[in-house]
Amino acid sequence: MNLQSTHNILMVRPNNFCFNHQTAINNHYQKNSKEFSEKIKFKALEEFDLLVDRLKLLDVNVHLLKTIAFTHLIHCFQIIG
Repeated sequence: MNLQSTHNILMVRPNNFCFNHQTAINNHYQKNSKEFSEKIKFKALEEFDLLVDRLKLLDVNVHLLKTIAFTHLIHCFQIIG
């Protein structure tokens, strides 16, 4: 069996983090706090950027998309790198 791999990857940069009342019912890790949400957003973006950097160090071509709109389950994207 041959292994398959690629040198190209498409990643979508996260940009929206908020409290979700529907999933919070059974997810005690969610906190309804603006300060907490900002910390989570900062940490998620930091981890995302670190992953992108590490992939690039491994000579993986990382194609980044940024979500710019969300309407009725349709994402609009903008290529950022």
